[in-house]
Amino acid sequence: MPPVAPGPERFAGSFTYVGGQAQRDQVAVAIEATVMALNVLFRPIARKRITAGNPLREQISIAVVGKTVSVSFGADRKISGPFEGAAVSWTDEAGSPLKVTFSLVKGRIIMHCQGDGGARRNVFTLDESGDKLTMSVTMSSDRLPVPVKYALTYRRK
Repeated sequence: MPPVAPGPERFAGSFTYVGGQAQRDQVAVAIEATVMALNVLFRPIARKRITAGNPLREQISIAVVGKTVSVSFGADRKISGPFEGAAVSWTDEAGSPLKVTFSLVKGRIIMHCQGDGGARRNVFTLDESGDKLTMSVTMSSDRLPVPVKYALTYRRK
């Protein structure tokens, strides 16, 4: 059953990763599936870049004030922007520039990151209790024949 369409304030709080080794392994499998669809010569470089761009964050914090959302992936990775507003500037894990937009669709917060090399979409979904946060990730690029897709589970602190 899809989640109830709550206001975004419901997401406010801090969450700790609880997906365990099984989800860590799923991230590796998703990356490997994408890498194996590439030419054999590009695989080592692609594997390294995709893996570096997908660190598993142990903590996620979300704050909502009015029509602005802030998402923190640990102390060193924080981004804020308006829902349905103009893109804000940010950098990826390697320091490359990104444009980030936020939206609220069917009770989910969608964070879309666009850079020169491709795009990443994080979809944050809360279960009905509001205690379990799922972050579904899709990375895509013209250079990748298969997008990288995986989901991570967090529990409210």
